[in-house]
Order: sequence, then structure tokens, then C-alpha cells
Amino acid sequence: MKDNTGSFLLNQNESLTFLSAGTSSETGPAFSVKAISQIADKVKLSAETVVRIAEVLNSLETEEITSMDLMNSLGISLRSANKYLSHLEEGGYASVCGKKRNGVKGRPVNIYRLDFKL
Repeated sequence: MKDNTGSFLLNQNESLTFLSAGTSSETGPAFSVKAISQIADKVKLSAETVVRIAEVLNSLETEEITSMDLMNSLGISLRSANKYLSHLEEGGYASVCGKKRNGVKGRPVNIYRLDFKL
């Protein structure tokens, strides 16, 4: 499992950047604190959760993600990953853009396209 620990750096321009554990350099894009707060309030998730999800998208170099991808990247339960994506979809920051089968049996998994407009 991927180590997803680290810290956040808030600069004088109120830009938030994720710092990975064990490094002294910035590892991800800078996010506007105001934009993160607005998204978090609208989708009823914490600002930290929104930044962590954005960081997963950045590390995977995609705008599309499944609940399994989110679960594996954040080290959370599948139920939590589905809840996060559901909240983002209800808030207008995610939409189902396709379905994917994980084998021959069972339901297909939704593929979500996330757009934080940061």
C-alpha cells in the first residue's frame, strides 16, 4: 500500500501545497485555500479530504477515477471512497463518464471524471 502521509504548506498567497513525507520539496500542485474551502463546504467533505483526492488525481495523472482507485490510493474503505465520490457528484464536481468491469461477475464499476476547477 502506498504511504499517503505528508504535510501541507500554506504560502503567503494562500496557496496550499502537499508535501510528501520524507521529502523537503513540494510534490503536488498548489491549490487555492479559498477554492478548496468552497468545494469542501459545497460537497460536505473536509478540506483535507478534497486536497487528498486532488492529490490522488495528480499522482495518477488523470481526471478519471474509480472508487477502487481512490480506496487503494488513500488507504480507505470502499464504502468511504464511494461516499466521497457520491458527495462530489452531488456537488457537481464529479460525473460518471463510463463503467468498467472488474472480472466476469458482478456489477460494473462507475468511472468518475472529477473537475475541481482549481
